[in-house]
Amino acid sequence: MVKVLHGNLKYGFYPVVRNIPYINEDETGIPSDVDEQSSIATNPSSHEKASGDVAKKSLTSDDFSDKQIIPESTKLLEYRDEANRPWYKFFDELEYTLPKAQREANRWAWFGPFQTKEERWTVIKLDLTLAVVSMLAYWSKYLDAVNLNNAYVSGMSDKLNLKGGDLTDIQNITNIGTIIFQVPFLFFLDRIPLVPYLVIVEIIWSFATLGAGFSTNAAQLKACRFIIGMMESNSYLAYQYLIGGFYPSSMSTTRSAIYYIGSAAGTLSSGFLMARIKKDLGGVNGYEGWQWNFFIDCIIGIAIAILAFFTLPGNSPDKISSIWLSDKDVQNIRKYNPGYRNKVVDTKDLLSWKSWKKLFGSYKVYVCVLYTTFCWLSSNASSGSYILWLKSLKRYSIPEINNLSVIPSAIFFGLLLFAAFWSDVLESKYQAVIISQILNMYGNIVLSIWNVSESLKKSAFYLQMAGWMSAPPVYMQLAAISKHDTTERAQILVMSNVFAQSWMTATNKLNWNSADAPTYPKGFPFVASIAGILGVSSVIFLYFQKQYDRQHAKSNGIILYNSKTGENYPPSKENI
Repeated sequence: MVKVLHGNLKYGFYPVVRNIPYINEDETGIPSDVDEQSSIATNPSSHEKASGDVAKKSLTSDDFSDKQIIPESTKLLEYRDEANRPWYKFFDELEYTLPKAQREANRWAWFGPFQTKEERWTVIKLDLTLAVVSMLAYWSKYLDAVNLNNAYVSGMSDKLNLKGGDLTDIQNITNIGTIIFQVPFLFFLDRIPLVPYLVIVEIIWSFATLGAGFSTNAAQLKACRFIIGMMESNSYLAYQYLIGGFYPSSMSTTRSAIYYIGSAAGTLSSGFLMARIKKDLGGVNGYEGWQWNFFIDCIIGIAIAILAFFTLPGNSPDKISSIWLSDKDVQNIRKYNPGYRNKVVDTKDLLSWKSWKKLFGSYKVYVCVLYTTFCWLSSNASSGSYILWLKSLKRYSIPEINNLSVIPSAIFFGLLLFAAFWSDVLESKYQAVIISQILNMYGNIVLSIWNVSESLKKSAFYLQMAGWMSAPPVYMQLAAISKHDTTERAQILVMSNVFAQSWMTATNKLNWNSADAPTYPKGFPFVASIAGILGVSSVIFLYFQKQYDRQHAKSNGIILYNSKTGENYPPSKENI
């Protein structure tokens, strides 16, 4: 396998940051020949036609060889007159992100536009070493998180004498640990070596999960869950940061959805695993099934940590430590990420008032924080409401409850793929968010009414994870609105998460107190209203995102001008 992926491992067995040379000053794929740009500027309409014809030829030819695919490094700039721009172009999310010829080539494709066979192989390697590995890490995290709910109905509540709102308190103590230890990442997310950091925290939280299995009372369990929250606090942020930094906007949501598949897989496997373990290992060596479940979670977490250490690519296209990606692979990745090459702000400057004034003086931080908060509050899945409802029916055995609990996760798996398809293939992240919240509103309105037929109630519970269907497009929108500033992107990501999770923790006790299960008279109406707000917010966020994209259109290969107002007209070489 090693030889297939990377010859003889020429970069060694132990991952270290490599100094990889740059092809040219910007590596964005924009040609540097001034004469060519100048001649195009005098006749932009002929250029657009020529570039469109070349793209069409390359895509419709029967002999689809590497020679006929237009490489990114030789593509021409698109000159776009906004004099008669129709109003409905506001809803075109990628209007200023990809030139027209590239968008036509990119439709219905897993890879980026005009990529050669070698460049597509680079994408495959990046998918295997980042998207798939991050998905496994999230699977491990969710396996641990969901197993708490499954353990609660599988004997843990009796063993530890848990009553009333103890389950909610344990969930909240985990969130508190997560919130507190996210704050330092405001300063360090874009500057610490993320690969060893992610490995270390995964190993620590795996041992904390092992400790949870040995707990004999609620206090010990809360202590272990607090440590788990501490260690898990920044893994979510780190993986979202990596995906947003290594993939261009047109490919990022699909990869973020792969990451989120880990949550669906974690919930799916948790139910089946708990049912099987309780049957085969319950009572072995004096430990109950739910305890063995935590022990196995620990083993899985350590194995994934070791895998991540040897596979993750590094912090950014500038800081590569991967033993699987060649220098040429790295240069290919850089070429498809305009604006990736940023000087990281010195930590001393980052702590200065000037740095914070710049952050809080911008609209981005406020828009992103509110948008992310609505996203986090738009789901009832973490409450365990479905599994507690099944238990309240008193007609299913514990293994049957654990098996039935996987149904919403199986549906969520399909919803994630749909969201990724709609976001990247149909090129609209905000529409994917709106669709997710329509489904979410339906489910929570039905559960708010509660006194409905059992079949209708089941359909609502089956859609309880539809709220989280919006997470991949939301987080990739956050990455896109600060794509050209790695420090700002890290700050916004951390602040959004801290604020959102703080609100989720604050509202959990009020809305999802386990003493109110399974009807949750406050929780379901609250989520239904948040779903409507999030849907509207996605359109508002689109407005700010389009402003940002228009400011950076030139770095994406689009030269804007207006023949009516005279803005940047005529678009000569001095304006490039």
